Amino acid sequence: MATGKPLSAALQLSLFLSMVLACLAIAAQAVENNVYGEPLASCGSSKECTYHASDSGAHEICVTKLPNGFSAATGQGHWSDADAGKPWCICIWAYSNYILQKKDLPVDCKAIPSKVLEERYSLDKFAQCGQMSSTNGCGPEDIRRSIHKICNQCSSTAPSSAAKSALEDKCKAIENAASSAPPAPPTASDAVVPELD
Repeated sequence: MATGKPLSAALQLSLFLSMVLACLAIAAQAVENNVYGEPLASCGSSKECTYHASDSGAHEICVTKLPNGFSAATGQGHWSDADAGKPWCICIWAYSNYILQKKDLPVDCKAIPSKVLEERYSLDKFAQCGQMSSTNGCGPEDIRRSIHKICNQCSSTAPSSAAKSALEDKCKAIENAASSAPPAPPTASDAVVPELD
């Protein structure tokens, strides 16, 4: 366009529409879906439990009411006490740790990213439930129980049969991947000490 001639109105409109369509395509790719394959909802009024590669804790499980003593129960001190009763995006490993203590956590599955139920990423995060806290750690069976729990919670609150079907497909894939995980190696506490006569 170095000729100095003005662009025709039709060409200007065409370029403008091309730019708008390109922006819309980029924006559409940025929309994150939840475990039901629908657009991700907010966790409470202002939080989004979105996937960020830099979030090593993976704060992606939307708890509708953070329990009193949650952080202490998962080996993180008492930071959560001031926010008890509020919606909160908690770490995948902390969810796993807490529910493995046979405690319930109310979750909003519409605000949980699909990434939570994606095989390798999720298995790695669920496996951290012992490493990141004060417990003795989580083995493959603990990981499977944690995944089963979140799948059951979300299945019971699926907003439609299509959403439930999308969730079930994700859950089957990750549960199958978790089933193939090797069993945890025995620990010193598992060893049988023979009695001496």
